[in-house]
Amino acid sequence: DMAGLPGFTGDPAFLKRLTAAGFAPETIDIVCCTHLHFDHVGWNTKLEDGKWVPTFPNARYLFCRAEYESWMAEPGGYAWNLPDTVAPVVDAGLVDLVDPDHRVTSEVRFIPTPGHSPGHMSVLVESNGARALITGDATHHPVQWAETDWGMSGDWDGAQAADSRREMRAEHGDTGTLILGTHYAAPSAGHIVSVNGEWEFHASTETEF
Repeated sequence: DMAGLPGFTGDPAFLKRLTAAGFAPETIDIVCCTHLHFDHVGWNTKLEDGKWVPTFPNARYLFCRAEYESWMAEPGGYAWNLPDTVAPVVDAGLVDLVDPDHRVTSEVRFIPTPGHSPGHMSVLVESNGARALITGDATHHPVQWAETDWGMSGDWDGAQAADSRREMRAEHGDTGTLILGTHYAAPSAGHIVSVNGEWEFHASTETEF
């Protein structure tokens, strides 16, 4: 729980839903962190008897080395949340610092998408001839696929973030890659398609995937 941020308090039902889906916390073996902003690392840990402990005790937590080192070097900014959400998994020896193009498995790899944060990464999944891209915070709204220069106030380097969006669009536009926007309103999955020379995000329904 985060004092003063009621929208980001723990949801006890989350772990129950995860377990019901067949993924009990102790069975999770890898946690992919796109970056270390507070709204993306909250479930790295959980509050247990007044102490923050790893939520997934048997997992390796993957952080981009550049991302981690950047926040460690600058105590201000988002560093206020790191003692609760990052330090406990580091202290437990569960963190691997990786390059931004790190391959996680034969089907899952990171792609570098810096700009929103110094070492931001997105996650590309390739399986059975299909691809899906988990954007993280490389985009915050579908309109940014059409207007790649439109940023948001929380971007660390707006110009670099725009470059990352253009690179992703060039790679995944009109390819059938399923885009999973972390901050998009539901339905948050869809495809980048060109229509009459303009780019659009076409949302998908659950029945389509």
